[in-house]
Amino acid sequence: MTAPAMHQRLMAFDARPVCDLFQAGGPDARATDLESNVERLPVSRANCSTARANATLVRAGDTRSTVYALRRGWAMRVAHLSDGRRQILGFYVPGDLFDIETLLVGGDLPASFAVRALSAVEICSFPIETMRSIIHGSPEQRARFDEFAHRQLAYAYRRMTDIGQRTAQGRMAQLFLELFERLTERGLVRDQAFEMPARQEHLADALGMTPVHVNRTLRSLKDAGLIEQDRRETHIISLDGLRAVADEQ
Repeated sequence: MTAPAMHQRLMAFDARPVCDLFQAGGPDARATDLESNVERLPVSRANCSTARANATLVRAGDTRSTVYALRRGWAMRVAHLSDGRRQILGFYVPGDLFDIETLLVGGDLPASFAVRALSAVEICSFPIETMRSIIHGSPEQRARFDEFAHRQLAYAYRRMTDIGQRTAQGRMAQLFLELFERLTERGLVRDQAFEMPARQEHLADALGMTPVHVNRTLRSLKDAGLIEQDRRETHIISLDGLRAVADEQ
């Protein structure tokens, strides 16, 4: 098997047309409605691929020459333990860059986590140095990336606080509010409802809970009239009520 064929098999990718445009740190990977004075990446510099659900997109320990951006679908940042357990460190939604540490320090250092597709995804890939030059290409673009990086760190710190100190209801409410905020910015929320491919086992591994505890916690939020869920969507019924639970008031 040739090296490209092996890479394609391991990554579960299918070749697809290249991305139209991407704005580093921007709220939409296609950059269709963004201000024209912000730097954009030409089509000729990006490759676009698809991957099936549960495919490995980035392996922990690998060095990288590319930066990935999620154009469609959801993915998750994961740390695996030697006994098979995992911690989901965060969820990626359309418009997210996979790995800000690659852009900050380059791809010579090994990845500190894995990235797996949570649903079928479409991803754009960019050479690291090309993306870094675009980030530094204008004050506006640099400011956008700095804001993006700051928010990603803030989400990570909040999740650490949630797992360490909040009740199960508080953790779940915080996660739903974070996803609602991020998806609203990307135009992916309608009537306070959004697609939710993360299942109870994913929520458990993201919030430091058992699946049984997740089920009880979701039921309590539903019984309180704060959310509704079916197999495809989460509907936020009361943002104020969810905020009160998240703040544990």
